[in-house]
Amino acid sequence: MIVREFRVKAGCEKDFELAFGPEGIWATLLETRSAGYVRTELQARSVEYRGFTVLDYWQSHWDFEAFRRSCQHDVDQFRQWLASKDLIEHEALVAAFYTDSSGEGDDAGMVLT
Repeated sequence: MIVREFRVKAGCEKDFELAFGPEGIWATLLETRSAGYVRTELQARSVEYRGFTVLDYWQSHWDFEAFRRSCQHDVDQFRQWLASKDLIEHEALVAAFYTDSSGEGDDAGMVLT
């Protein structure tokens, strides 16, 4: 899972939801470009500060990395489009979690990168 937080410009909340919601442009890009993509969740965190959290779920860390390698151009185009809409005041990568399914040793399980 990849977790990002956003602060959206006043009055742009609905457009941001269209871009990053579960049926939005971002989720469609991920779904059409990677078999390992599972879903995107959009959570409103603060109405007052227009804060949102976007969670992208993947079958594995390797699926996410394969997507990043093979689809960077598509992601860059999405980011350029998003910048042209001027919706976002701030974006931060919070964390990337994945499951170590090797089952070996004490390090198996949830891993934070």
